[in-house]
Amino acid sequence: MDYEKRPDPDELLSKIMKRPSGRGRFKIFFGMSPGVGKTYSMLKEAKVLLDRGEDLVIGWMESHERKETDELAEGIERISAKIVEYRGISLSEMDLDAILARKPSIVLVDELAHSNAPGMKHPKRYQDIQDMLDAGISVYTTVNIQHLETIADVVEELAGIRILERIPDAVSDQADDIQLVDIPPEELIARLEEGKVYIGDKSREAIENFFRRENLVVLRELSLRHASQLASHQLTNLLRGDGSAMPTATVQNVLVAVSWSPNSEYLIRWARRFAYSMKANWTCIHVETGVQMSEYAKDCLTKNITLARNLGAAVVSVPEEDAVNGILEYASKNNISTIIIGKSGANVARRIFLGETMSERIIRESGKISVVTVQEKASRDDFRRHLKKKIEGSRLWQYGAAVAAVMLVTALNFLIVQFTGYWSASIFYLATISLLALILEPRPVFAAACLSALCWDYFFIPPQYTFVISKFEDILMFCLYFLIALTSGWMTSKLKTNERMLKVREQRMSLINELSFALERVNGARNAVNVGVEYVSRAFKASTVVFLRRNDDESLCEIPVNQEGYKPNEKEFSAAKYCFTSGQSAGRFTTTLPVVSYHYVPMAAPGGTIGVIGIKFDNEKVLANDQESFLLTLSSTVSLAVEREILSEKNRRNLLVQESERLSRILLNLISHELRTPLTVIQGSASALMDSETAEDKTSRDQLVEEILSNAVKLNSIVENLLSMNRLESGRLKLRMEKTDPEDLVSLALRQVGKDLGKRPVTIIKPDIIPLVKCDIVLIIQVLANILQNASRYTDDGTPVEIRIEVLDGSMHFIVQDSGPGVTEEELPHLFDKFYRGEGGKKGGTGLGLSICKGIIEAHGGIISARNRAGGGFAVEFALPLGDN
Repeated sequence: MDYEKRPDPDELLSKIMKRPSGRGRFKIFFGMSPGVGKTYSMLKEAKVLLDRGEDLVIGWMESHERKETDELAEGIERISAKIVEYRGISLSEMDLDAILARKPSIVLVDELAHSNAPGMKHPKRYQDIQDMLDAGISVYTTVNIQHLETIADVVEELAGIRILERIPDAVSDQADDIQLVDIPPEELIARLEEGKVYIGDKSREAIENFFRRENLVVLRELSLRHASQLASHQLTNLLRGDGSAMPTATVQNVLVAVSWSPNSEYLIRWARRFAYSMKANWTCIHVETGVQMSEYAKDCLTKNITLARNLGAAVVSVPEEDAVNGILEYASKNNISTIIIGKSGANVARRIFLGETMSERIIRESGKISVVTVQEKASRDDFRRHLKKKIEGSRLWQYGAAVAAVMLVTALNFLIVQFTGYWSASIFYLATISLLALILEPRPVFAAACLSALCWDYFFIPPQYTFVISKFEDILMFCLYFLIALTSGWMTSKLKTNERMLKVREQRMSLINELSFALERVNGARNAVNVGVEYVSRAFKASTVVFLRRNDDESLCEIPVNQEGYKPNEKEFSAAKYCFTSGQSAGRFTTTLPVVSYHYVPMAAPGGTIGVIGIKFDNEKVLANDQESFLLTLSSTVSLAVEREILSEKNRRNLLVQESERLSRILLNLISHELRTPLTVIQGSASALMDSETAEDKTSRDQLVEEILSNAVKLNSIVENLLSMNRLESGRLKLRMEKTDPEDLVSLALRQVGKDLGKRPVTIIKPDIIPLVKCDIVLIIQVLANILQNASRYTDDGTPVEIRIEVLDGSMHFIVQDSGPGVTEEELPHLFDKFYRGEGGKKGGTGLGLSICKGIIEAHGGIISARNRAGGGFAVEFALPLGDN
């Protein structure tokens, strides 16, 4: 044996203690029945925790007037109960809001399986506990084994006890620690007889009914077995987190097929127990055959699907005309190892007329996949009640219409057979059955086929007005007619069903494609939400709201994106928040706050849940499983688009931040250099002036003063450029518009940059008559000065510079061009970018000159451009509108 590969005990213990960050610790004290000491054990541990200094309170406790329990609870802080009025009765319930507001470190909550009074936030106490755990509060609670959903059926079968209050097994699976409180059945009965569990006659009644020894033995065995399975699963889950310690056995996948049938409820619980014992993943599948179901059948199917989800199954819905093919095709594609189906109780007559059952077909066609058949446990009364409801679900008018149609054709046949013979009556009956199949459901059509056969036999086949058929050929014809009528009706109904399925599928696919196409064209998360709301509302003919996640603290925003004027009430937003945090449907049609108006589904995306979508129907009694799946598909489509836009917006903001940081670094480097040069010259010249010998030399003194003034002008130019750029970007640039002579603007600009131009000859070309131009004189002079300085920086001394003034198309054009080397084609698009400096220029400059020129000219409503001259050189041209000049 290789001991080195055995898991380290300390490492396993550390894994046991781990739980999701920020979530409270969940501990369950469970036993075989009331009276074994679960609450007492919980209180004893609470006393130890209080002695350690833990902040612990009692959220809810039922002592049932047991003296020892009451004494042990003394000294522990209690949260006051919440009084709820229901039908004139005052009911005491645990105050969840008070516990969350108090936020202790640990809270004791008795009776995990308790059902809350109507009007509370959640219908079940275990859902209240989930909220406490999510808030970071550790919870200690108690429960009996018979209250587990999958165990309740076993208890009912073995002990004959009907359990009404149940909790999903997934709740106990989430527990960080489960402590079994166990005593022998004889000791529990002795406690009952001593009055330590119940008082007075109630104790004797309990011994005679629930607490019989044979019942307690069964419950104790179930408790011990369940505790063993929990320990085994806990170890398996820990080892799965460490690949080196996990055995190489393949994890199995179990598939259970369900329908609206009352047997499906038992089948789901059985499948969960089977998968749990096998440590397998399990999936619940429903095949949509296209047969139209009554509202009652839809309600039953939804309840079965919800039960499977609550028990931890992955639920899938497959559209397929043949249910057997749908189940087997899904199983083969998804590596299913075991299929669980209900065992049909079909009688011999059904087998003769309809052939093998679905379970027999699955067994025959399953190939290498194992098949487990489970005997139906629903009683005959249950089936009668369900079938009655199902028949009632078919509208009675359809049966009436079928009977009326057959009677009408019978009356017509009385007239026709006088001329064509009684055999021709069958043709009209067959035509009627085919037409009814296009309009009615299969059951009324089947009834019409049977009635028409009887009418033909009774009224037309000799001897008339009896069900006796004298001729062999008439018997053969009657049997053939009956077969053709049933087949024709069935085939026509099947075609109609397939057409309905295809129509629904086509409509939904078309809607999804339209939604996807519309989402591709939108920009921004809000616009994507609005498009999604439009299509969801159209698909379900319901009002829709969307709550998105906040960007700052990852919580759910209280104001819907698409209805800013709508503010949900506390319960409505609680349902939306629960859906957001748990990732499960909430609100109407669910077990979480079903009293609210909206049904909420999570907006799941690869980056997590980004919000919730809520829909509100006006008169819908139940949300069918296919509608829920379609809503989740639409929600997923919208979620992906919204997350894409959110990430795109974040990316744009990040790019802006990066660009801002890049420009800031460039600016700092440029300014530090550009400011340092004139400051150094000014400082050196000023120091030289302080020298006595230099101060006496007038020529040297004048040169130094000139250097100081020259560099001060450069320094002022740099600062002015920075201030101008700041005013342009902030939108605070205000133009002081005045009419002026364009030639004066050029002259003032030349005077300002005269030293920079040096020995470069400047030529001014202008028309004889120039109209006045309305502009901000100071800013336009700055534009001309910046362009001329740019020309001096990129040309050698002696290079001629030409300034042209022209009037073209209602605008005053200023063109500054030189005969220098020009710029490369790659540089041209970037010349007006901030901090961009072309190659080949003299040292100095901030790269802001042309960028400032562009901002000023555009603020005047003009345009500016740069180009290389055809004969060599470079030109910058800008135009100012003349307006009403």
